[in-house]
Amino acid sequence: MIDIIMKIWKTGTVTKKQPLDTPPKKYRGRIKINDSSSPVLKSCVEFCPSGALSIQADGKVQLFHGKCVFCGNCVRHCSDGSIEQTTDCYLAVRNKEDLYDLAIK
Repeated sequence: MIDIIMKIWKTGTVTKKQPLDTPPKKYRGRIKINDSSSPVLKSCVEFCPSGALSIQADGKVQLFHGKCVFCGNCVRHCSDGSIEQTTDCYLAVRNKEDLYDLAIK
């Protein structure tokens, strides 16, 4: 136990201050809906394993980042570019409702 405490004491701070360096090109960050009028967009909803993408009663596609596992299935299946995966790693919000992205018809 003493050895562990001594190792931690010698190591010091290992965290980095914000903003972080730019993430790698293949980093899976925030999902962005580019073209809400795309007919392919609604068909991409079924490929979301966590249910983060859904179709509202009024026909609009909604993305909830609180459920998203950032797997990229929606991006791969929507090959027309209507959905894009960015390298944005800052998803902290004060209100849960701010994690919803709504595609306008």
